[in-house]
Amino acid sequence: MTDDFVIPFNNTVVAEGGGGSGALFPSGWKVLATVLPTTKDGTSITKRPYAREGVNAAITCLGVRFRIADGQKGQGRNLFADVPLARNLKSTGNGKFPDGTPAYFFFQFFRSLGYNVDAPEGFKLPADQELMGKEVELVLNYEAASNGNEARNVVGFINKAAGIPNNTALQAAADKLAAEARNAPAAGGGQPAQQAAAPTGWTPGTTPAAQPAQAPVQAPPAAAGPPPGWTPNASDVQAAQQQAQPVGSF
Repeated sequence: MTDDFVIPFNNTVVAEGGGGSGALFPSGWKVLATVLPTTKDGTSITKRPYAREGVNAAITCLGVRFRIADGQKGQGRNLFADVPLARNLKSTGNGKFPDGTPAYFFFQFFRSLGYNVDAPEGFKLPADQELMGKEVELVLNYEAASNGNEARNVVGFINKAAGIPNNTALQAAADKLAAEARNAPAAGGGQPAQQAAAPTGWTPGTTPAAQPAQAPVQAPPAAAGPPPGWTPNASDVQAAQQQAQPVGSF
């Protein structure tokens, strides 16, 4: 006969079927997210070169951090996107567009927040405090593991917020990704992992090792394209056909 073993209740609560903040989603999965300061303890949105080197290094961008809003799978997760402060990029798409493309994230981000980016007098950048706390809808892309990097989600498109999105059509694909993660071999052994590892994160100005374990952070996309499930409006049709990100972007 053994004594009863009781695990005391505390403030740690995980929603049923939530998959944890590190769960991966298929391309086209939509989330409602909030604009936050670039760094966890910061009070501003970082401005820095759009690329480490090359023709796009002269372009300034906003390193925008988004937090997936509560009430959704992945709630609390951080995602990043570089928003160019320019209407055009130069060579993009790993050389696929040597003459460059429109800076689609510039148009998507500011239009989603209700700004007129086409004013004849030009676009005046809003203050950081005006941007932070506002909500947008993010359409995610799924990037499979490659070159030693773990699979991850990146921001594919930025749309106007319209409440918590309905991802029912992609739930089967999400369940498949979750099952693959559960059955993946554990590091250093042949047994299945007990829990999917959080995707490798990125925080501007730090190394991945310095990131908070409880808030996995996603890197901005090296290349973005129209994911399944994205519904373009008339002004975004061309963007959906040509979307590309530059070589070497942060």
